[in-house]
This record gives sequence, C-alpha cells and structure tokens, in this order.
Amino acid sequence: MIGKIVLQNGVWIGAKSIVAPGVICHTHAVLAVQSVANKNLEPYTIYQGNPALPQKKRVINQTVNKFQMKKNEKNLNHHRMLE
Repeated sequence: MIGKIVLQNGVWIGAKSIVAPGVICHTHAVLAVQSVANKNLEPYTIYQGNPALPQKKRVINQTVNKFQMKKNEKNLNHHRMLE
C-alpha cells in the first residue's frame, strides 16, 4: 500500500479534485474545484491549482463554535443524568 488519505474534521474537497496517496487534509482545509493535492493541506487554509497552493486562511464563524459547544455541553449533561 502506498499510503492512506486522511481527511480530518470539516475538510471540503471540490468536484473533480485529486488527493494523492499519503496526503493528510488537516482540520477545516479546503481544496478548490479541479485542484491536485500532492502535499499535506494545513488546517484552516484554502488551496487551489495543480499543484494545490495555499490561497488564504479560512475564518470559521464563532457562532458555529458556540453552537457546537452548547450541543456538547447538552450531551455531557445527558450522560451525567444516565450515570
């Protein structure tokens, strides 16, 4: 086996894009349409082209993070009630 492709949380891969074996797409990385990733994609970065090059950093909306934290807290409280 040559290598696994690893997709971490929140990764977007555009249509007709290629990810080479052994590449790790880190958290919230974006690979644009028809791009070729032959090296690891850094977290929170948008990549485009052949080979894929970093275009800019991605900003994650804080509201989404707050919602996720509330959801996690609710699940934690639910599990505590079951104990």
